[in-house]
Amino acid sequence: MVSRFSCVSMRVARSVWASVRSSASDRSGQTIAASHQGAPVIRTADLGRVVWLAKADASNALRETEFAFPRTGRGARVMADPAALRGGLAKLMSLSADSMSNRPHRRMGLRISSAPGRVVLELRDEGPGLSVRDLAAMYGSDGPGLSEARRRIERAGGVINVSSHTGAGTVYIIEFPVAG
Repeated sequence: MVSRFSCVSMRVARSVWASVRSSASDRSGQTIAASHQGAPVIRTADLGRVVWLAKADASNALRETEFAFPRTGRGARVMADPAALRGGLAKLMSLSADSMSNRPHRRMGLRISSAPGRVVLELRDEGPGLSVRDLAAMYGSDGPGLSEARRRIERAGGVINVSSHTGAGTVYIIEFPVAG
């Protein structure tokens, strides 16, 4: 549950993100484009910054969602393709928010933690959960949605695992190697 995280929580409003550009520069001055074409470019990426850019990309879907993102881990540096990761995270955030559209209280939480040699990003929603069919489709080779998000995250250099129970929400756990 989002409430168990010690975090900063905010209701995302459309006006907050109206001024966010579709691309932004990271600390090295390179642009992190909103979409990714060509071969992946694995490099050091600031995971917290990529998360906020992905959140901006998913702002329409998140406009009625309470989003919690703890301060801990925001400066984590990983080896990843930031553009592909941004697209994959934005897709997961949008899908999670859409799955909660019929719920009176829509909550989503994101946490970044460290493990030996890797950084773990956990995205948790309080939606209806995924069915066995949805989980199987995530690992299929065709179609939009979950399978597209999984492909983008894997292209970025990450490994994704999903835990879901019908009626209890979904947890996406994404791991990346630590930038050395």
